[in-house]
Amino acid sequence: LSEAKGFHDYLELSRRLPETHVLVLVGVPEERRKDLPSNIIALPRTSSKEELRDLYSAADVTVVPTHEDNFPTVILESLACGTPAVTYQVGGAPEALDEKTGKAVRENDLDALMEAVLEFSGKKKEYAAFCRKKAEQRYSMKQFTDSYLSLYEKMVSCAVPRCGTAC
Repeated sequence: LSEAKGFHDYLELSRRLPETHVLVLVGVPEERRKDLPSNIIALPRTSSKEELRDLYSAADVTVVPTHEDNFPTVILESLACGTPAVTYQVGGAPEALDEKTGKAVRENDLDALMEAVLEFSGKKKEYAAFCRKKAEQRYSMKQFTDSYLSLYEKMVSCAVPRCGTAC
């Protein structure tokens, strides 16, 4: 975890959230775990798809306070597990979300971030189907494969000279 990925935002969020809420951070190095507040569960980095699936699926909401990210796969993985996400309006992060799959708030607005977390907390059943549907329709392997094949076919057809045909 780094400042660019919102480490201090997680710390501040842990101070502001009600005591009934716990943050789970994955990928925390051992030396940083000892200094974290008691309402943060810090786990080491994992490459286990099954473990990540279980963590996303157990969460009410995934919080991604990134300050620089092109298109965070964390959000896509969360949606695929039926869990809404909350993030900052940075890079491509907001593109994956809508009112039924999460929320993107102004960068560094910790009050808005906390409100968004509370808005989705305890309501996973209301949002899970929308999250899964969006992940399947927009970010599945089939969707990407079909998109690449379509582009490839268009490029190949444009490479073949045809009389009077513009690409």
